[in-house]
Amino acid sequence: KKAAPAPRNIPAGVIVFPSSAGTSGMFARKVAIPNVFRTAAEYRTTFTNALMEEINIRLFDYSAILFKAYQDMSSGSSGAQQCKCGTVASWITVKKEGKNLGRPFLTCGKNRKCDYFQWADTIGDSSKSKDQGARSQQQQKTLDFTKFRVHEVLPALRQRGICVYTCEVAKAQTYGKQQSGGGNKMRLKLTDVNGDSIKNTNKDDLWVVCSSPWFAESPRSTIVVTKSVWFGPNTDGIFEVEAMSGSLASLVGSTCYALKTINATSELDMMSAIKNFTP
Repeated sequence: KKAAPAPRNIPAGVIVFPSSAGTSGMFARKVAIPNVFRTAAEYRTTFTNALMEEINIRLFDYSAILFKAYQDMSSGSSGAQQCKCGTVASWITVKKEGKNLGRPFLTCGKNRKCDYFQWADTIGDSSKSKDQGARSQQQQKTLDFTKFRVHEVLPALRQRGICVYTCEVAKAQTYGKQQSGGGNKMRLKLTDVNGDSIKNTNKDDLWVVCSSPWFAESPRSTIVVTKSVWFGPNTDGIFEVEAMSGSLASLVGSTCYALKTINATSELDMMSAIKNFTP
């Protein structure tokens, strides 16, 4: 029997979007909450790291959905899930506050005429044996993205409820003056598969911006996890984001891609409150 994949360890205090190789195996929690905190600084650091770890786990789950879709396309499967009515199921994201906020699920494609429901990140769990799961993980690691065509893949991802946009990155402006911050805040203008601008964004949506449409780590690709800083976009179809890992500066003026993942309002609000905590 093959050994189970080793848990994926993420350094504390770092936000990452796993590559295709990183989505095999389970995410390992590392942050431990002590019974007693010696200082206020220890309290702030521990809970901030725990909340960042929670964001990483949610990003891990989302990346697994993305690379499962790529895997299906690579094997020639459309991967389109059907409801009990026999039509393509609708992909919806949980918008209610709680532990499942931002988690995608599938429901009836005919305006809920049937009672079909399934969490997107559990698709295939019941039908795969352990051996099949091991093979799929190996396939996932060896995906050949050179066989993919952007104009074919992006619509197929949209059918699955995965939103990837072509992206223009520009430096943020404040009252006509260049904003400082070393490339930490930038403006994004997104275009969907039909050439239309994005219609709405929410504060604290997490966007993964990449120089490659496959969002896979390579020596030639840049991957940056960002958060939207306000609701948008504006009348020009532009909204502002702040980098949570890396810098968008190298992507200014180049063709890149943006993947809409989770909304992290709950975690980020708690992190803000903890930052200002004084005993």
